[in-house]
Amino acid sequence: MPRRPPALEIRIENVVSGLTPVISLLKELTSAFGTPFAPMISVTTASLISGVRTIKKNKEDCIRLLEDLHVALYAILDLFIQSETPGSLPPIMLDHIGKFTETIHKIHTFVEGQQEGSKMKSFFRHSEMNTFTAFKGHLR
Repeated sequence: MPRRPPALEIRIENVVSGLTPVISLLKELTSAFGTPFAPMISVTTASLISGVRTIKKNKEDCIRLLEDLHVALYAILDLFIQSETPGSLPPIMLDHIGKFTETIHKIHTFVEGQQEGSKMKSFFRHSEMNTFTAFKGHLR
């Protein structure tokens, strides 16, 4: 009988399947209208998608952040599509999207930190095992 994926894994797959098309849409906005911030948002989103799968620490928080990111990105896309001049937004809206870009980078830093913590812990555990093995060999 195949093993059922845990609820967190299902949530990850759901949010990833919702975010993946956003990357393509942001790239299209950039090529069609030269939309500012879209390249940075799409690159960061792609990096978050690849990073969230390997997180061990605070996985629930990271998934929740991605789910919120999903909602925000679709709202931003809707703003661009529904604007009076397609692909063009008023300066105040661009300022808000610029602040959002800063926030998404902070989210990326947080997610990377969750990965780094696991990597560092693994590194120290590996070093401890090597030291113990060397010490044990020395006692013989």
